Amino acid sequence: MVIEKNYFFFKTLRVALDDEKLREALHAKHHAYITGLSYDASLGEEEVRVKTKKTPVIDFAGRTDEDFLRAANDTTRNEIRRTFKTPALSFKIPDQNRKEIWRMYTEFERAGGRIPRKFGYFHESLFAGAYYHEKLISAIVCYDSKPYLRVHAIVSLRKAEPELKKYISFATRRLVFELASFGQARGYIWLDLGGVNLKDEAKAGIDAFKLSFGARLIDEYTYTYKGGLFGLLG
Repeated sequence: MVIEKNYFFFKTLRVALDDEKLREALHAKHHAYITGLSYDASLGEEEVRVKTKKTPVIDFAGRTDEDFLRAANDTTRNEIRRTFKTPALSFKIPDQNRKEIWRMYTEFERAGGRIPRKFGYFHESLFAGAYYHEKLISAIVCYDSKPYLRVHAIVSLRKAEPELKKYISFATRRLVFELASFGQARGYIWLDLGGVNLKDEAKAGIDAFKLSFGARLIDEYTYTYKGGLFGLLG
C-alpha cells in the first residue's frame, strides 16, 4: 500500500509492505518525509532511521480452518466456536459498509486518546465487519498488501447495551478467523495481526488478544526518512 500526499511545498510518502517501492523511495529521497513498514531488515539507506519490533503472524500454508482453531488458546477457540451457534451474528469480508466502519474506528480511537486517520487513508484497505442482528458491533481494518494482510485497527462499539457486550469479544475473534480463511483462499501468505509491545502494560490486553490465536512472532521494521525542514524538526 502506497500513500503519497502534498503538504504545501513538501511531498510525503507512506509505504506498507511493498519493499520494491520503499527501497526505491529511500534511495531516491525525493520526498521530504518517508515512512515504510517491511519484514526486510536490509532496506536501510544513509540518513534513514530503522525501528524494530515484534509482530504476530498467522501462516496460511497448508492450514485448514480446524488447524487454525487448534492453534488458538482454549478461550479463543471456544469463543469462536460459540459464534457458529449464534445465528444473530453475521460477518462480512470484504465489508462494503466502509463509512460506518470508519466512523466506528474514529470514535474508538478518540475514546482512547488517539488521533484517527482520515477516511481517504484507507482507500486501499480491506474492511471486515461483525454484526449482531445487522447492527455493526466490531470491525477490523487491514492493509491489503498482497501477499500479506496486515491488521491496522481492531475496533468495536463503544457504548453497547448489556445484551451486545457479551458478543463483541466472540465476534471480534471470529473476524480474525474469517480473515485468515479469506486470505488463505485467495493466495495470501499470512495474516499479520499488528505489532506488539510485550513490555508495555497499557497494551497488555490487546497484545494478549493478538497472541491468543497461536500466531508466531517475527520481526518487523519501520523505516523513516526526514529531509529538509522535516529533518530539522527531528
